[in-house]
Amino acid sequence: MRKILHKFLRNESGAAMVEFTLIFFLLIGTTFAVIDIGYALWQWSSAEKATQLAVRQAVVSNPLAVDLEKFDCNNANVVLGTGCNDANATTFGVVTCTGATKTCSGGYDYSTTEATRLLTRIQQVYPRVQESHLVLEYEDLRLAFAGRGSPVASVTVRLVGMTFEFLVLGTFINSGQIAMPDFRATLSTEDLSSSG
Repeated sequence: MRKILHKFLRNESGAAMVEFTLIFFLLIGTTFAVIDIGYALWQWSSAEKATQLAVRQAVVSNPLAVDLEKFDCNNANVVLGTGCNDANATTFGVVTCTGATKTCSGGYDYSTTEATRLLTRIQQVYPRVQESHLVLEYEDLRLAFAGRGSPVASVTVRLVGMTFEFLVLGTFINSGQIAMPDFRATLSTEDLSSSG
């Protein structure tokens, strides 16, 4: 019995096949990991570029907050032509429009037409973005003049609540649901008008 066991332990036939099998699965796993990580980086880059294009579109389009482009800091305490940075001038502060709830703060209505226009531009770069991922913030910079009838605002576009999509690794990692960070881009407005 001892002789048979010793002979069995010294036998190396089939060792190459076992080694090849171990290396093969390691190489296949590494290949899929590299592909998935590259795909995740592409998604990150696309979402970032989509955010930049969205804010560029937003500053030359009607705001998602209906009639915000007509805001005027003029009131009874301000003489026409006075700068909107005057302490007596009216300000809209910060208006936030959220695509998930289709609402805007500050009593403004949400424009689905402008949201669709903005979303169409974003989806040209990154088709996975949905309206529920959009958040736009309009902040009054108080740089206009009373009676001008068009505010100068800072527009921030954020993409929120997005997740990475994996080809293979998603079955092994947290059900494939790894959250992307919020993407954000800010520019000051030009004319807040889609009509040119």
